Amino acid sequence: MKRRCGLIALFLFTLCRFLFYLFNYSFFSESSMSEIATVFLYGLRFDISAIIYFNIILIFLHIVPTRLRDKRYYRVVTKITFIAFNGIALLLNIVDLEYFKFTKKRMTFDVFGMSSDWIKLLPDYFKDFWYLPLVLIGLLVIAIVLYRKTNRQPQTIKINYLIQGLGFIVMGGLFLVGARGGLQLKPIKIIDAVLYATPHTTPLVLNTPFTMIQTYGRKRLKELNYFSNEEANNLFPIYHHTKPKEPFRKQNVVIIIVESLSREFIGGKGVTPFLDSLCQHSIYFDNAFANGTRSMEAVPAILSSIPHLMEDSYIFSSYQGNKINSIASLLKEKGYHTSFSHGGTNGTMGFDSFVKMAGIDNYYGRTEYNNDKDYDGRWGIYDEEFLQFTAQKLNESPLPFFATIFTLSSHHPYSIPEKYATIFGGGRLEIHNVIRYVDYSLRMFFEKASKMGWYSNTLFVITGDHTPAESENSFYKNQVGMFAVPIVLFQPNSNLPGVRSVPAQHIDIMPTILDYLNYDGDFMAFGSSLFDTVQPRYVINYLNDSYRIFDKEYALSFDGEKTVNLFQYTTDGLLTVNKVSSQNGVTDRLEQNIKAVLQVYHHSLINNLMTIPR
Repeated sequence: MKRRCGLIALFLFTLCRFLFYLFNYSFFSESSMSEIATVFLYGLRFDISAIIYFNIILIFLHIVPTRLRDKRYYRVVTKITFIAFNGIALLLNIVDLEYFKFTKKRMTFDVFGMSSDWIKLLPDYFKDFWYLPLVLIGLLVIAIVLYRKTNRQPQTIKINYLIQGLGFIVMGGLFLVGARGGLQLKPIKIIDAVLYATPHTTPLVLNTPFTMIQTYGRKRLKELNYFSNEEANNLFPIYHHTKPKEPFRKQNVVIIIVESLSREFIGGKGVTPFLDSLCQHSIYFDNAFANGTRSMEAVPAILSSIPHLMEDSYIFSSYQGNKINSIASLLKEKGYHTSFSHGGTNGTMGFDSFVKMAGIDNYYGRTEYNNDKDYDGRWGIYDEEFLQFTAQKLNESPLPFFATIFTLSSHHPYSIPEKYATIFGGGRLEIHNVIRYVDYSLRMFFEKASKMGWYSNTLFVITGDHTPAESENSFYKNQVGMFAVPIVLFQPNSNLPGVRSVPAQHIDIMPTILDYLNYDGDFMAFGSSLFDTVQPRYVINYLNDSYRIFDKEYALSFDGEKTVNLFQYTTDGLLTVNKVSSQNGVTDRLEQNIKAVLQVYHHSLINNLMTIPR
């Protein structure tokens, strides 16, 4: 590729990084200007790699020794190739200006696994972010103008195939080095961005074309051998054999997953008055975390205790066909009726397929609701009406039952029924308004349910699927707080109330429920019961090619080979002081734990060992 094309592409990628910084300034506002400048400098390495990959055809057209390069049509082809492929790269970067707010990471190739959802929502996306196509058009105009200004009529050069053939080989080698990101032993990866930035500014080092290329075709895990399998299983046991002293409680169980419910909203902030009042009569885990950043990662974690520890979500991974157990499949053996309710269009995010795989017999979605007068025009049925519908469905269910309810109104793009626009408006953040509406909808659900015969014999578990794009507090923007969600256990007229500050996570919900019910059987779970005071407690998750493990005080990041950083997040809320060197004991302990988790996780998924033979 001629030097001018490369410089133009590099300028455009840098411009996209600057726009990414501006559009997501609140996320990076705690970083100093020197940090940002360093990030921009090292980001060029990732840009060059992506540019070479996206321009591989153009490179070939420019360096192959042929007299066709003198032809006008050949120059037209190279120009179209340059604009087309770099236009796609710019499009990916531009979409991520806003999409990043919802995932807290650069877009990866598994986004195409939910293509039916984003194609349907594309009109709403561009309606809400109408300025993004204008930004893209502006960048394309800049690209075309710069290309024309630097395009010079080439002089006819006599072809010497020997010399130019050698030049082709040399240039090909140089471009290969550029695509690899340098002469190091292994090509640069997404995780390498943390070498040049803090975990918080890693997305700014990267570019979206690079992360899409890096995650294309990444479908299979590899066996890990940090320990012997016996050692790994002893360090991180996932097969649970329960023999409770008390008889099984045949109580109903209702899990309510609230879209984008952050722990930041709970506790007298004026955003969730009903949930705050419910917490006064519940066990509230105030140091709880999600195991992922997306809804499709939350559902397997909550229902089947499967964490998100790979690039693809489990629902869309090549392991989605594995045999698994879930709360539903285990309780069905006890005679439970099982259901999953989500007011979205049936099929959204692969929920209906996964819950069937998890052994849930009844799915209630927008199709079953069958009344689009309550359709929000975007995601599905408004929460108030759909929760009332779900309460009635539960009342008609055989007893005992296990039910999961997933709300949706607080999913961006937000929508509140017009009749409530003034009642729930005026929040400090846009999401505050819709969370207040969802909180009100939950109040109405509990009021209706409390009048039904099954209510008093029901355990309710309430959590958020992940945190939202918006936050007022810097802690909820960092690599720990961005996973912070509440976990609440409520049993009417019980002795459950209390606040517990042990580290808790979504994958603990399944074994906790089974423990509470005195389940007397064997099951597989990557989490452990929150009532277990002996089991070491820590949280695991994955983001930007980095594995993370949190205990009650420290958060460690591991790249698969070595520890990248260690932060004392309880005292260093902005994660600024890397304590890897000064806290060797903590580093060794947490690294050993995350290695055991990863080895067992990979082995279980690869070999389809996610259930206990029954």
